[in-house]
Amino acid sequence: MPGRFRLAVFLLLLSYCPGYGQKVEIYGKWYFDRFGGPHGEIVKDGEIAKANKQNEGFSFTFTNDNKVILQQKNGATMTAPFQLLTSRKEIVLKGDTMRIMLLTPDILELYPISEEKPAMFLKRSNDGKTTMSAP
Repeated sequence: MPGRFRLAVFLLLLSYCPGYGQKVEIYGKWYFDRFGGPHGEIVKDGEIAKANKQNEGFSFTFTNDNKVILQQKNGATMTAPFQLLTSRKEIVLKGDTMRIMLLTPDILELYPISEEKPAMFLKRSNDGKTTMSAP
């Protein structure tokens, strides 16, 4: 009896832990953090670094009706369809299929399966840096 009681208390406590067992969603607003190498490395020069500068301030809002709203720093927006392939942990956006390598409440890492383009790192907050942010 005491063993079952402890298990019940443990399960009850887990159910009240914030974030435990909650499914993290891709939907909502994400901010561009950077492009990086295929293993998450930070690139400080070359074409990727130039693309990082050009894309500063971009946001991506993934909606429940399978559209993404891309917004530039200057306010210009564009809407495009996307497809979320949850069973394969992939997203198809503007013809590019990207594997979702990491999805937490704060970080989204997307790696193109073609490996011809750099990985893209997004964050939930527009303020500050994440642990994966370029310096």
